[in-house]
Amino acid sequence: MLGNNSCGLHSIIYGSVRGTYSEIDAILSDGSETTFKELTTEEFNSNCNGDAGSVEAKIYKNIRDILSVNANREEILRNYPHPGVKRRNNGYALDALMDTDPFTGNGRKINICKLLAGSEGTLAFTTRMKLNLIPLPAGKSGLLCAHFGNYTGGS
Repeated sequence: MLGNNSCGLHSIIYGSVRGTYSEIDAILSDGSETTFKELTTEEFNSNCNGDAGSVEAKIYKNIRDILSVNANREEILRNYPHPGVKRRNNGYALDALMDTDPFTGNGRKINICKLLAGSEGTLAFTTRMKLNLIPLPAGKSGLLCAHFGNYTGGS
């Protein structure tokens, strides 16, 4: 679901899963583990200035460096699909990060989860996802039963 930013029949009303992830635990290309989640501008800048040799710090710094340049922002706005396009599932959603406090001062927290959604697993290996649920419309009910087996290594 995360890799292809899944959506379904009612995506026009409820959107895709890009908007529902609040936290993602991931393994990065160097084997290090991290948690991506909403960050204030201060937290984001702290992550940018973290251990200079770490992949995580490089990720945050690259995002800051790319989205802080007005020419890059203009290019993204010019060439990405219009934000009004509801079923825009795959691809790197840099534009979803652009409209956050570190780049606009608007108070909206930045969340790298929005970038991971639709990236087809090319940016990190996900080990855990935390989702925000959407309330059911009045008069509707539903049930979801998820079953997961445990692999014990035996036959």
